[in-house]
Amino acid sequence: MGIGRLFARLAIPSSIALFVSATYNLVDTIFVGRGVGTDAIGGLTLVFPFQMVVMAFGNLVGIGAASIISRALGARDFERARHAAGTAVTMALGLGVLMTLLGSSFSTGLARILGATGALSAPTLQYLRVILIGVPLQFLNIAANNIIRAEGQARVAMLTMVAGMVLNIGLDPVVIFVLGWGIRGAAIATVIGHSLTTVLIVIFYVRGRGSVRLQLRDLRPIVSIIRETVTIGSSGFVRQTSSSIVHGLRNNLLVVYGGTVFVAAFGVVFRSLLFMAMPAMGIAQALPTIAGYNYGAGNMDRVRRSVWISILASTAVNLTGFLIMVLFPQALLRLFSDDPELIAHGVSIMRVNAVGMLAFAAYFTGPSFYQAIGKPLRALTLALSRPILATGLMIVGMRTVGSMGVIAADPIAVVVGAAIVAIYFRRSFSRRGELGPLSDKK
Repeated sequence: MGIGRLFARLAIPSSIALFVSATYNLVDTIFVGRGVGTDAIGGLTLVFPFQMVVMAFGNLVGIGAASIISRALGARDFERARHAAGTAVTMALGLGVLMTLLGSSFSTGLARILGATGALSAPTLQYLRVILIGVPLQFLNIAANNIIRAEGQARVAMLTMVAGMVLNIGLDPVVIFVLGWGIRGAAIATVIGHSLTTVLIVIFYVRGRGSVRLQLRDLRPIVSIIRETVTIGSSGFVRQTSSSIVHGLRNNLLVVYGGTVFVAAFGVVFRSLLFMAMPAMGIAQALPTIAGYNYGAGNMDRVRRSVWISILASTAVNLTGFLIMVLFPQALLRLFSDDPELIAHGVSIMRVNAVGMLAFAAYFTGPSFYQAIGKPLRALTLALSRPILATGLMIVGMRTVGSMGVIAADPIAVVVGAAIVAIYFRRSFSRRGELGPLSDKK
């Protein structure tokens, strides 16, 4: 199949799934803002870095296993693909249970680390304590969706995710407005949604619908596969955990220098940004499967073409989001709240963050690509460039500009990170690089 058609086949379902995920985050925040208030939006914002850590652990297992599975399927080594998938399932469940136990034991201290003080303490703790219960399910769902996509079953991965999120969205108004459970109800709806996704994934594998035919004996973890999974997935894990640390630091600084309303305004903008960027991330998610499979099969021309198509298509999609955020920020913000102070802060925050959208596609593609072809050190270097730079810029911005200096740090870091990715690609695609120039037909 042509690379363009293959991208459409894999990227469209992934984009739909991520778009629904972003829609859930957006709608969840709208319901919380309208039904509970500005402080509750602030609580959601403070808990988000912890949720990023959960996603990071899920992707540590899922992305690492997906890379092994894609290359194994390309080399027709079905036994290795099966062992990698089974080991990933066991790892995801084990890590998830451990995080739930530790997080539940120290939830109050964790909330304080996340920046919960004063009016933000109660909503943050209420949301966090319920979310912790569903962590093992979320770990399994993230890992399993990566594995299903690695098989080329992007449509199945999409349907399992979408079903859980649609249920979540449907439950939100019931638990918040009808039952009056507030922000705790929003968290309960989230856990129920994760449960449905897990059930559908289990049904998929029990019925033997996947290319990787898992059996109970495959769930026995294999040390060599664990080591390779962690090695390959470590760059994505470091990228997401370091981003979580950056988000946590930013939230803490915003609490001190901007206050509760400023934190809530940033939370609204960040969810809007994710909503705009998700279709592009869906395109980028198709890259590891295509690049990893063709790299394993030794077809370097298709590997190179997949990289360029991914960057160009996702950047074009992000351009639309950039224009909406720059031209219509007030309309987006009024969906969440009528608080004039939140809207006033949000307009500036949204326009500053929109700048990073144009460069985000190129930055995101770099670590994903090098993970897919089994180059974890390069992926790790690229993954660390953004959070390290953003942290330094936040400290400088805090001391020179104040709260808006903290906000501007990450968009600047994304632009610089994209430039570093371009340098890496230029070396890899040169005549002396391992992939060679695009013009060489093989």
